[in-house]
Amino acid sequence: MRLEKERWIGEEQMPHVQEEHKMSMKAEEQKCLQEVSAEDETYEEKEETAVDVIKDKAKEDLNLVILSKERVDLDDEIEEEILKLPKRKLKNLRRMTVTELQQKVNLKASSDIILMPQHWSFKRKYSQDKRGIGKLAWKLPDFLKRVGIMKVRQSLRKREDRKSR
Repeated sequence: MRLEKERWIGEEQMPHVQEEHKMSMKAEEQKCLQEVSAEDETYEEKEETAVDVIKDKAKEDLNLVILSKERVDLDDEIEEEILKLPKRKLKNLRRMTVTELQQKVNLKASSDIILMPQHWSFKRKYSQDKRGIGKLAWKLPDFLKRVGIMKVRQSLRKREDRKSR
């Protein structure tokens, strides 16, 4: 009972942690975007483009981001660049970020939560402790059903019933 309650609490908190992670990742992406100043000559020569103002809550300053009319698929470019990198750099890129590590630490440090892989709950029917599982009626194996033993049994019962009457 306690384990189920703890698992439920962990599953309940997981979406909140994931949401926080997404928000922090968006904040990091916004920090990585280049700031465009109105004084820049190249910006003045171009035609008018839509500008989105993003307010950074932590720093209380504004970042201007140009919204381009063309969609750019950055995933393909990133994948091509990753394939060209040496193994050491690939290893560093695959390492978890500080925010991901902090989230894991916060999740593990919270009280009354035990992290368990979901597939462990499916292994219960093989374990020794089967308290929560109700017993099902015994069923004939498939190979015996194919032979037709059920029909033979029924015919024998009918014969016995006729004899006993």
